[in-house]
Amino acid sequence: DAVIFYNGISDLAQDNAGTGVICYGVARYDITIVKLQVDAVTAAADRLVEQQNPDGGFRMWISETPPGTYLRTHNIGVTTIGILKAHELLDKAEYETALAKTYKFVVDHEPGWEGRPVEDPTYWKESPGGVNSWPDIHFLIDLAEAAASDSSLLAAIQSEVAETTPDNILDLAKYRWDDRLNHAGAVYPSEVGTATGMAEWLVDTRIGQGYETLIPWDLEPAVKSALALHEKYPEDGYLEQAQDITEAIYDCIYGDPSYLDINDNTEKCYTLGLAGAIEAFTEAGLYPDEASELKTLLIEYQSETGYWDANDISEGEDQEQESVQATAYSIMALIAQGDDDARTAAVKGSNWLVNTQDELGGWDPSSLESGDECLEVDGEAAWALATAEAPVTIGEDCYYSIQSAINSASEGDTIEVAAGTYNEQVVINKQLTLNGANADVNAVTEARGSESIIDGGTSTAVTTSAGDVIVNGFTLDGGITLDDLANSISGGTISNNIITGADSSEEPTKAQNGIRLGWDNGRGVDHVTIENNTITDSDAKGIRFANPKLAGPGGMASYITISGNKIENNGSAGIETYGPGHNTIINNTISGNIGNGINLKFDDGDVVTGNTITNNTRAGIVLREVTDTVVENNGISGHLNEENGLGIWVREGSIGNIISYNDITGNYNGILIKRKKTDVDQPSGNSINFNNISGNNYYGILNALSDPPTPVDATLNWWGDPSGPQNPITNLSATGDNASDNVDYTPWLNAPYPAGVARSWNVQNVNTGENFNSIQEAIDNASESNTIIVHPGTYVEAVKVDKSITLQGEPGAIIRPDDTTPT
Repeated sequence: DAVIFYNGISDLAQDNAGTGVICYGVARYDITIVKLQVDAVTAAADRLVEQQNPDGGFRMWISETPPGTYLRTHNIGVTTIGILKAHELLDKAEYETALAKTYKFVVDHEPGWEGRPVEDPTYWKESPGGVNSWPDIHFLIDLAEAAASDSSLLAAIQSEVAETTPDNILDLAKYRWDDRLNHAGAVYPSEVGTATGMAEWLVDTRIGQGYETLIPWDLEPAVKSALALHEKYPEDGYLEQAQDITEAIYDCIYGDPSYLDINDNTEKCYTLGLAGAIEAFTEAGLYPDEASELKTLLIEYQSETGYWDANDISEGEDQEQESVQATAYSIMALIAQGDDDARTAAVKGSNWLVNTQDELGGWDPSSLESGDECLEVDGEAAWALATAEAPVTIGEDCYYSIQSAINSASEGDTIEVAAGTYNEQVVINKQLTLNGANADVNAVTEARGSESIIDGGTSTAVTTSAGDVIVNGFTLDGGITLDDLANSISGGTISNNIITGADSSEEPTKAQNGIRLGWDNGRGVDHVTIENNTITDSDAKGIRFANPKLAGPGGMASYITISGNKIENNGSAGIETYGPGHNTIINNTISGNIGNGINLKFDDGDVVTGNTITNNTRAGIVLREVTDTVVENNGISGHLNEENGLGIWVREGSIGNIISYNDITGNYNGILIKRKKTDVDQPSGNSINFNNISGNNYYGILNALSDPPTPVDATLNWWGDPSGPQNPITNLSATGDNASDNVDYTPWLNAPYPAGVARSWNVQNVNTGENFNSIQEAIDNASESNTIIVHPGTYVEAVKVDKSITLQGEPGAIIRPDDTTPT
């Protein structure tokens, strides 16, 4: 059974919750059929069982008249393997009956060979009606293995062919192989065939039919069967036979003459030819470089939706079926080759197969006016799906796409996604956990294995519209958006991911950010944790909160924790909020963004602590209309743009904020206090204390408030020198960072925090108790015999002593003359 979804909604969803009626798929003709791997394979097997002929054989096309009038024998093994693979997944009596009937059909249809005339020293000619194709051999070997471990299957076989044993089935496979080898592979007058001769017989046959590009595909099952026989009869030369046939495949592609131009994908049967060669080379352990080359070509030829085109193998109404067949064999070849790229392409192809399976379990090209279902292709597709990895799992249930699993999942489920690339725009509309291959592996600090990559193409990779969703351990190309227009989203975790937004402004707005919390006209997001991700190279912002000012009330994000992330090289701000606040931004590395590092707007009660914020093109941190926020223990440096390179910018409407314990170094301006929008109140009531403010090019703190001028509390900071901040009026001789007017910097720290202690003067007349900002000023005001104490610091002065005094410097007091020569 499957649940049919119309427009993504199922009226059966509640009934099916937890029942094992699982779903997957995407819309085909506006309907989505949802099932899991075992359902797809067994649905195909059920279809084959239903259509099996009474004598155990199969017709090729559904439209053909059943036997009696139309006998098919060459498609028996390759069709029935689909049922055998389903039996491995689901022990079903109907499958055992069908397999037993097919075995009897094989037994009853002994191959025949016509003699060769002496005057025509060519190959034997096979009589019609026998069953000995190479897939038949493989089917018999697999059937023998299954019967040896399954007594009910063996009993079913014995009910058709009395006293059969698994060894009897193996012996039949061996006999049929040897018989074909010694006829098809024997050239007159020899009576003993060879594997090379048998391969040449097939080559000549296909050349005569005009289908020489199919030779690798035709010969691959021979390689597979010979290797299977070698496992059972290791002393009988089957390994060498498999290698000889593989060599023949190689010669067909790389020899002279060549029968498949691998660089011309317009050749008839191109896909099947590549697939056959890849699988044969891989199975035989020969020609690995060539297998890799062909694998790359096969992947390049895959369609965007996942299928492979068979290039008009028969031209006409059955073209769609041939795409199914080409896709099935491509999947099996890529799974055999097995590298990450191959597995990813195979999963994509598998997803296409299951999404084009019809409600009867077969693959019917119903979009074609005269389409016809092919039972052989149904079997091949089932074989491929059983062989392919279904890399997305909920418990023991397996799916070929992430969205398939999500559609099937119940609230609270955990979905595990294996490494590979998933070309999907995933939508999560229920509370669940989505784990990638690197779940719980910190994306910032730890070495990672192969990635589970969700590639959203030109759209958002993941959109979440439910609360308490966990997305853990992925690479997300196209970012992630938490967004619901109808309901607010509360709770959730985005952790251990490598995230990039869209890399082009031409792509949809939502996809341009690494993480977007809410949509401007949505219903809001709260209590979400974003931790241990790398968020880089997006066209827009690294993390962007919704801006309700663009679309009216709603959509705001609050109580968000952003922790331990690396947010770098994005096309705009690293983090940008839009109220109402109560967010925690802690222990992140934020650098190289084209804009501000952290841009807080309209927030209240945020905590920004422990972050390393460097080399962004604008300010490290901006507070705009932000209230009661704590900015502490951050390292902010490298913002050197002369126009707007700032460590921290306290903008209009920012009130009651605490900026403490930060290292603000190496910026153009360390801290700027300035109102930009005149229709909003000036910032006020902010305190700037216990910071290390040094090495900034222009000002350590620049207070640009002028309407009216408003002092700012900037006491107890380290300014880069014990002498404190330099000010041309109030602390002329100091050599620390500059402090503008209206910066209340006294007392300052005489050393970097936390070692520094408060200091409010540099030079003191011990006799009078007067304090001075320069040595010269103290001398000029001293009387004879006074003692002047000079605190540690560098004093840029040309000191002139013209009276009898004691000038006593403490350790670390340095006088560096200016351009004036003292006398």
